[in-house]
Amino acid sequence: MLGYATVAALMYTLPFVFADAFSKKIIRKLGAYRAGAIVLAAGLLPALAVSILIPLGAYSGYSIMLAVVTGMLVGVGYLLFYKSIETEQVSNTIALSELGALIFVAFGFVVLNEPITGAGIIGVLIVLIGAVFIATTEGKNFNRKLLPAVASYLLWSSAFIIFSYSIRASGGFVLPLLTAKVTMLATFLIAGLMVSYRKAEKDQFNGIKEAAAVGILDGTGTVGFCFVVVLGAIGLAGIINALSPVVGGVLGYILYKERFTTLQACGFAAMIIGAMIVVMS
Repeated sequence: MLGYATVAALMYTLPFVFADAFSKKIIRKLGAYRAGAIVLAAGLLPALAVSILIPLGAYSGYSIMLAVVTGMLVGVGYLLFYKSIETEQVSNTIALSELGALIFVAFGFVVLNEPITGAGIIGVLIVLIGAVFIATTEGKNFNRKLLPAVASYLLWSSAFIIFSYSIRASGGFVLPLLTAKVTMLATFLIAGLMVSYRKAEKDQFNGIKEAAAVGILDGTGTVGFCFVVVLGAIGLAGIINALSPVVGGVLGYILYKERFTTLQACGFAAMIIGAMIVVMS
């Protein structure tokens, strides 16, 4: 039977992977800016639902400030991520999430004193090496169009660490959650006006429902992270997140018929092996 911490970690990891994978479809229909605005707006719905079920609790100015910083970093991260996902393969882009996974594992181990074995560390390193291979082109060069995605995952990981402190400084996670989600949307809307995106394949609104569904997935992932923090399982969430490129690769193949080069396939295999080591250690 799965423990509460594992369920919370899965609730955090899986919705984000599916949301990222389906983002490419809605960007094609709506354009990155319009799609992102709808996604982040719909992402408020799970937070609002939780606020109905769970009391806001006590709060502090410090907690709210950290939640605002979280929202700003995540909002900018979405601008960067959508910049990469517009042109690059979903599987390659999601593979770079391992950079964030390493930050979470290190944070849980160093700051929160969560246990991690030597085998677990080796497994994470193998996964990261595999991610580097996946981001390598046929000409054996790093794909620079994936750099915005690299920056986005680093921003998101840093933001969620800050968010964990916001939750811990508050009497509950609901108010920090609502503050962060509103700030994400505001940051994306304001900063997005200064970013040039490719136009949608069709200038129409037939992707609104899909974008809203992606937003609900995204919001569910954020709520899942809140439970992860409350249960003290940030390191575990980082370890489980190491499996996200596998899910992303499968979705990329099914949804977009994406293919790997030989080196990328080796990297993908390395990630699977590394993830198995981490999970079993």
